[in-house]
Amino acid sequence: LASHAAVAVENARLYRAAARTTRHAEILASTGRTLASVVSSETVFEGIERVATQQLGADGFTVYSVDLKRRTAQVQHSRGLGTEQVSSIAPSLWIGRPGWAVENGENVILPDLRALDDEDLSEPLRGLRAAGVQSIAFLPLIVDGAVRGLMVMRWLTPRSTDEAENELLHDFATHVAIALR
Repeated sequence: LASHAAVAVENARLYRAAARTTRHAEILASTGRTLASVVSSETVFEGIERVATQQLGADGFTVYSVDLKRRTAQVQHSRGLGTEQVSSIAPSLWIGRPGWAVENGENVILPDLRALDDEDLSEPLRGLRAAGVQSIAFLPLIVDGAVRGLMVMRWLTPRSTDEAENELLHDFATHVAIALR
Protein backbone atom coordinates (compact mmCIF):
# COMPACT_ATOMS: atom_id res chain seq x y z
CA LEU A 1 0.00 0.00 0.00
CA ALA A 2 2.84 2.39 0.86
CA SER A 3 4.57 1.76 -2.48
CA HIS A 4 1.30 2.52 -4.34
CA ALA A 5 0.98 5.79 -2.42
CA ALA A 6 4.58 6.69 -3.26
CA VAL A 7 3.96 6.00 -6.94
CA ALA A 8 0.80 8.11 -6.87
CA VAL A 9 2.64 11.02 -5.25
CA GLU A 10 5.45 10.80 -7.80
CA ASN A 11 2.95 10.64 -10.68
CA ALA A 12 1.19 13.75 -9.34
CA ARG A 13 4.52 15.59 -9.14
CA LEU A 14 5.40 14.58 -12.70
CA TYR A 15 1.96 15.66 -13.93
CA ARG A 16 2.35 19.11 -12.35
CA ALA A 17 5.82 19.47 -13.88
CA ALA A 18 4.50 18.48 -17.31
CA ALA A 19 1.60 20.93 -16.98
CA ARG A 20 4.03 23.76 -16.07
CA THR A 21 6.26 22.91 -19.02
CA THR A 22 3.27 22.83 -21.38
CA ARG A 23 2.04 26.21 -20.13
CA HIS A 24 5.55 27.65 -20.49
CA ALA A 25 5.80 26.42 -24.08
CA GLU A 26 2.30 27.67 -24.98
CA ILE A 27 3.05 31.18 -23.69
CA LEU A 28 6.36 31.42 -25.52
CA ALA A 29 4.81 30.01 -28.71
CA SER A 30 1.98 32.56 -28.54
CA THR A 31 4.49 35.36 -28.08
CA GLY A 32 6.63 34.07 -30.95
CA ARG A 33 3.62 33.85 -33.25
CA THR A 34 2.68 37.43 -32.37
CA LEU A 35 6.18 38.71 -33.12
CA ALA A 36 6.36 36.82 -36.40
CA SER A 37 2.92 37.62 -37.75
CA VAL A 38 2.51 41.39 -37.38
CA VAL A 39 4.21 44.42 -38.84
CA SER A 40 3.34 47.49 -36.77
CA SER A 41 4.77 47.96 -33.30
CA GLU A 42 1.33 48.78 -31.86
CA THR A 43 -0.04 45.49 -33.16
CA VAL A 44 2.96 43.64 -31.71
CA PHE A 45 2.40 45.22 -28.30
CA GLU A 46 -1.33 44.45 -28.44
CA GLY A 47 -0.49 40.80 -29.13
CA ILE A 48 2.02 40.72 -26.28
CA GLU A 49 -0.62 42.32 -24.06
CA ARG A 50 -3.04 39.48 -24.89
CA VAL A 51 -0.45 36.92 -23.82
CA ALA A 52 0.33 38.85 -20.62
CA THR A 53 -3.33 39.24 -19.65
CA GLN A 54 -4.93 36.07 -20.95
CA GLN A 55 -2.18 33.53 -20.37
CA LEU A 56 -0.21 35.08 -17.52
CA GLY A 57 -3.22 36.64 -15.82
CA ALA A 58 -1.80 40.18 -15.55
CA ASP A 59 -4.35 42.92 -14.86
CA GLY A 60 -2.02 45.65 -16.13
CA PHE A 61 0.95 45.75 -18.44
CA THR A 62 3.49 48.39 -19.49
CA VAL A 63 6.55 48.32 -21.73
CA TYR A 64 9.11 51.12 -21.40
CA SER A 65 12.08 51.69 -23.67
CA VAL A 66 15.03 52.89 -21.61
CA ASP A 67 18.32 54.62 -22.23
CA LEU A 68 20.62 53.54 -19.45
CA LYS A 69 23.28 56.18 -20.19
CA ARG A 70 20.84 59.09 -20.19
CA ARG A 71 18.64 57.50 -17.50
CA THR A 72 15.50 58.14 -19.50
CA ALA A 73 12.42 56.01 -20.05
CA GLN A 74 9.62 56.25 -22.56
CA VAL A 75 6.30 54.39 -22.46
CA GLN A 76 5.92 52.20 -25.54
CA HIS A 77 2.67 50.51 -24.58
CA SER A 78 0.47 50.42 -21.50
CA ARG A 79 -2.95 48.99 -20.71
CA GLY A 80 -5.02 47.92 -17.75
CA LEU A 81 -4.56 48.27 -14.02
CA GLY A 82 -2.21 51.10 -13.06
CA THR A 83 -2.12 52.70 -16.52
CA GLU A 84 -3.22 56.04 -15.09
CA GLN A 85 0.00 56.20 -13.05
CA VAL A 86 2.35 55.10 -15.85
CA SER A 87 3.12 58.54 -17.30
CA SER A 88 4.12 59.85 -13.88
CA ILE A 89 6.30 56.80 -13.23
CA ALA A 90 8.52 57.12 -16.34
CA PRO A 91 10.59 60.09 -15.01
CA SER A 92 11.14 58.34 -11.66
CA LEU A 93 11.63 54.86 -13.08
CA TRP A 94 15.21 54.86 -11.80
CA ILE A 95 14.16 55.15 -8.16
CA GLY A 96 13.98 52.00 -6.07
CA ARG A 97 13.22 48.54 -7.37
CA PRO A 98 12.41 49.36 -11.02
CA GLY A 99 15.71 51.21 -11.36
CA TRP A 100 17.56 48.36 -9.69
CA ALA A 101 15.98 45.89 -12.15
CA VAL A 102 17.08 48.00 -15.12
CA GLU A 103 20.57 48.77 -13.86
CA ASN A 104 21.28 45.15 -12.88
CA GLY A 105 19.39 43.43 -15.70
CA GLU A 106 17.56 41.22 -13.21
CA ASN A 107 13.88 40.60 -12.56
CA VAL A 108 12.30 42.10 -9.47
CA ILE A 109 9.03 40.54 -8.39
CA LEU A 110 7.05 41.94 -5.46
CA PRO A 111 4.44 39.28 -4.63
CA ASP A 112 2.39 41.37 -2.17
CA LEU A 113 2.69 45.16 -2.01
CA ARG A 114 0.36 45.21 1.00
CA ALA A 115 3.02 43.41 3.03
CA LEU A 116 5.55 46.22 2.49
CA ASP A 117 5.77 49.36 4.62
CA ASP A 118 5.50 52.76 2.95
CA GLU A 119 9.19 53.33 3.69
CA ASP A 120 10.02 50.23 1.63
CA LEU A 121 8.24 51.58 -1.47
CA SER A 122 9.03 54.48 -3.77
CA GLU A 123 6.33 57.10 -4.29
CA PRO A 124 5.27 55.57 -7.65
CA LEU A 125 4.88 52.13 -6.07
CA ARG A 126 2.82 53.59 -3.23
CA GLY A 127 0.60 55.19 -5.89
CA LEU A 128 0.18 51.88 -7.69
CA ARG A 129 -0.65 50.14 -4.42
CA ALA A 130 -3.28 52.82 -3.71
CA ALA A 131 -4.72 52.17 -7.20
CA GLY A 132 -5.27 48.51 -6.30
CA VAL A 133 -2.07 46.86 -7.51
CA GLN A 134 -1.17 44.10 -5.08
CA SER A 135 1.58 42.32 -6.99
CA ILE A 136 4.06 43.67 -9.53
CA ALA A 137 6.93 42.35 -11.64
CA PHE A 138 9.73 44.46 -13.15
CA LEU A 139 11.27 42.51 -16.02
CA PRO A 140 14.27 44.02 -17.86
CA LEU A 141 14.14 43.72 -21.64
CA ILE A 142 17.63 42.80 -22.82
CA VAL A 143 18.66 43.18 -26.46
CA ASP A 144 22.14 42.20 -27.63
CA GLY A 145 23.36 41.95 -24.03
CA ALA A 146 22.15 45.43 -22.98
CA VAL A 147 19.00 46.48 -21.14
CA ARG A 148 16.86 48.37 -23.67
CA GLY A 149 13.57 48.35 -21.85
CA LEU A 150 11.51 47.33 -18.88
CA MET A 151 8.28 45.36 -18.87
CA VAL A 152 6.07 45.92 -15.85
CA MET A 153 3.27 43.48 -15.11
CA ARG A 154 0.65 44.27 -12.46
CA TRP A 155 -1.90 42.07 -10.68
CA LEU A 156 -4.94 42.83 -8.51
CA THR A 157 -4.16 39.93 -6.20
CA PRO A 158 -1.01 38.83 -4.40
CA ARG A 159 1.00 36.50 -6.60
CA SER A 160 3.67 34.24 -5.25
CA THR A 161 6.03 32.78 -7.81
CA ASP A 162 8.13 29.68 -7.73
CA GLU A 163 11.30 29.00 -9.69
CA ALA A 164 9.36 27.72 -12.73
CA GLU A 165 7.15 30.84 -12.82
CA ASN A 166 10.20 33.10 -12.47
CA GLU A 167 11.82 31.28 -15.39
CA LEU A 168 8.63 31.69 -17.43
CA LEU A 169 8.50 35.45 -16.75
CA HIS A 170 12.19 35.75 -17.67
CA ASP A 171 11.66 33.85 -20.94
CA PHE A 172 8.55 35.90 -21.74
CA ALA A 173 10.56 39.12 -21.20
CA THR A 174 13.29 37.76 -23.49
CA HIS A 175 10.70 37.33 -26.25
CA VAL A 176 9.16 40.76 -25.61
CA ALA A 177 12.60 42.39 -25.90
CA ILE A 178 12.53 41.52 -29.58
CA ALA A 179 9.71 44.04 -30.01
CA LEU A 180 12.09 46.84 -28.95
CA ARG A 181 14.52 46.17 -31.81
